[in-house]
Amino acid sequence: MSIRWWDWLPFQPWRQVDVVEAADEVPETMPARGVVLVGRADAPKWAVFDCPCGRQHRIMLNLDDSRKPFWRVAVAERWHYTIVPSVDAQTRGRRCHYHVRNGRTAWAADSDR
Repeated sequence: MSIRWWDWLPFQPWRQVDVVEAADEVPETMPARGVVLVGRADAPKWAVFDCPCGRQHRIMLNLDDSRKPFWRVAVAERWHYTIVPSVDAQTRGRRCHYHVRNGRTAWAADSDR
């Protein structure tokens, strides 16, 4: 994976890094706010990314609307991502609750960030 110019910015927008066919093909390390889609590019089943809290835990969101709960990933202008609804991950006794809108992370007040 090559380093792009936006990897050097203090604010890095959420963006798609890759599309893979199976979850075991997701890279071990990913850039900050990089999203890997699992499945076909036109109909992905999962969105995988590292949580922006910095505690090194991985988030897998179901994008298949036939299974509940599910999320929607939309690409806004300049390839910035929006994830709906909010991401609420509770791991190891901590809570990471945030919204991803137009490439930016907005932390909810109830997060343990």
